This record gives sequence, structure tokens and C-alpha cells, in this order.
Amino acid sequence: MEPTELRQSRAIPALFGAGVLALGAVVGVVAGPAAARLVALIERTPIPSPRLLEVLAELPLGWTLPIGLVLGAGAGVLLAGVITHESLKLTVSTDGLEYRQKDREGWLDHHDVASVHRDGRYAVVCDRERGVLARLDADGLSSERLRAALQAHGYRWLPADPFDADYRRWQDGRPAFTDAEHRLIRSWRKAGKDEEERAEAEVDLRAAHLAVRERDGRIQVRRTGQSRHGTHRRPATP
Repeated sequence: MEPTELRQSRAIPALFGAGVLALGAVVGVVAGPAAARLVALIERTPIPSPRLLEVLAELPLGWTLPIGLVLGAGAGVLLAGVITHESLKLTVSTDGLEYRQKDREGWLDHHDVASVHRDGRYAVVCDRERGVLARLDADGLSSERLRAALQAHGYRWLPADPFDADYRRWQDGRPAFTDAEHRLIRSWRKAGKDEEERAEAEVDLRAAHLAVRERDGRIQVRRTGQSRHGTHRRPATP
């Protein structure tokens, strides 16, 4: 079977780009009258009007509208490019999952993948030791298309996290975790929305048999693999 490539719908960046273009047109229409009113207000004060503002106030609609459209088009193309660059590109094959997002790319061997489920905007790939192989930001991908592609190539798709009940709220310093484990979780939290740093932190967490997620602004943790029954295995100090 041929690999299936999943990408964000082209309509999403196009829609955002068109929105910025429309905003540029609106700015082009209102820029002249707005500048004229602002100049009139400033003239009632001892503060001199900026020359650029005066020039803008004198420009006719035939000038301000094209300028607004050009600026809006440029900003729209730039925004659409950024959205496309940051979106997930996922290739599903019988051999494995190949992904690329921003400047990060990777490969997950089919043999190592136990299941895949959706967690909000993320596609979470679990291994055969109850751990998390990858947490991919799939916000622009349809869950139905993702499910269909995975099942077609022999992957197990689950409607929800199979280990949802195992997660417990994490509190820094709580004795349920070792000092080294707390440091790893803090590193994950510190990474925030930086996908590169967070992915690196998750590699260390996986080695320590920990899985971490965020719910309603709170961090939740569960043990994986040989540590799932509560045995504290001290990972190496990061």
C-alpha cells in the first residue's frame, strides 16, 4: 500500500491570508480620514503634528487604498507561510510514521507504535511500554482523516487516552516523585510552547518512565513501563 500523506488543509493559511488582506483594505480606506482627524486634534494643542501624519492625512483614497492592499497582501503571504511552516506534515506507511513540523522531523517505527489517540490538538503516539513516543501538534489535521490513514496501514487508533485514569496531578516537591524526577518535570514545564525544547524534555521523561500532560493549566503525570506500579526508578540527573 502506498504511504498516505496528511497535511493541514490549504484553506486554513489561505483564509488567514485573505483576512489580513481584507484588514489591509480597511486600513487603506480609513487611514486618510483617521489621520486628518488626528491632525485636527493635535493642532488644538501646543504639540506639533508629525510630518508623516500630515502627509497621510492629505493622501486621497486612490493612494491609501492601494497602499493598504499592498501591505495587507505582503503581511497575508507572510502569515500564510508561517502557518504552513508550523503545521504538521505526517506520512503514514506500513513501515512507520514520518513527521515534520517547523524545523523538527522524525521517524517512528511501526513495530514500536502500540496505539495513537487524540488529546485535544495533539496526536499522541504510545509505545508498547505504556510510554509516549511522540506528542505531535496536529491541530490542523482532521481526526477522521488521521484515524482512517492510521487504520488503513495497520495502526491501532483509540478514541481516547487508554491511560487517562493513571494520571495524577503533579506538585513540585511532592514526595511521590524523586528529586531527579521533579527536575525533569520542571524542565518540561519550563519548555512551555517551545516544541523543540518540549520534545527534548519528553525524551528524558520517557527514559525515566514518566508521561506528562497538561490539563486546565495543571500538569499531570503518570508512570510507564516498569515504573507503573509505583516503583521509583531514579533517572540520571539532567
